[in-house]
Amino acid sequence: MDKVGIDWTLLLFQIGNLLILIAYVTLVVIALRRLLRTHKPLMVYLLWLLIILVVPFAGAALFLLEHPAAVARRTS
Repeated sequence: MDKVGIDWTLLLFQIGNLLILIAYVTLVVIALRRLLRTHKPLMVYLLWLLIILVVPFAGAALFLLEHPAAVARRTS
């Protein structure tokens, strides 16, 4: 009979995959929330939406690089 146990290599790869998935979903949610706040023509809005959803990581990263968050100014 074979030994029954945990394949630690497979478990580590699965944890890595889960972390990548969580990072991707987080990046897409942030990009979509920021996209909703922008005022762009409909075609530009739809194009960015398509790029963010279809191109993993790169679409959301490109949008976030092109549209950085406005830095809040302090008033003293």
